Amino acid sequence: LRAIIQWTDKLIVKTFLITGGNETLRIAACDFFVAAASMSTLLDDVATPSPAIIYRLLLSQTALAIDRVCQLLVVYKNAFQIQNVGLDRVAIYNCFIWDFCSVLWRCSPLPFSHSTTENNMARERSILFTDLPQQSLKGLHEIEGVASSLSLTDSAAFMGYARLFSSKFVNGKEKVKYLDTLKSEHAMKGLYNFLATFVHSLAERKKRKSLKKT
Repeated sequence: LRAIIQWTDKLIVKTFLITGGNETLRIAACDFFVAAASMSTLLDDVATPSPAIIYRLLLSQTALAIDRVCQLLVVYKNAFQIQNVGLDRVAIYNCFIWDFCSVLWRCSPLPFSHSTTENNMARERSILFTDLPQQSLKGLHEIEGVASSLSLTDSAAFMGYARLFSSKFVNGKEKVKYLDTLKSEHAMKGLYNFLATFVHSLAERKKRKSLKKT
């Protein structure tokens, strides 16, 4: 079973490289790995997708595919809690979480270019920019809008939804309301569940809302 999952992973990556990928393939890849995560009890381990797949899903052109990969990462969190997996695998998964939260919510996919203990730690947690020279980072920071270009407010995949909600997001409260709207009116539960699980302020908000209901 593990060999089949690994073989399929490589096949998906090759298909992305040959065809450039399409949304049907991206969604099918998500569905396959959701099934793989559900079979973790049979493997006594968790077979995660390779970074090559995860980051191609993050760079999808449609909100639907991004919503599905976010839900996939939540499914894997539950699988990790059930299984006792190696620290190396958890470290890679944590990089996925760090990068997705930075890109989608914090609008800051780029770590700071100057070297400090905190900034260097942020780079170590990221797969996207681990090997990018500081001079290249500095140049990217100087390009207007690059930091938010993949976010759920400014990216091409989400821009239509964002503009329907507001012409400009002036504060965090508006962005939270926008996230609620994506869940309630556009059925993006995967994106909502992911951010409400891994972004501390949103997780605390979700807890408070649950307490009020009880």
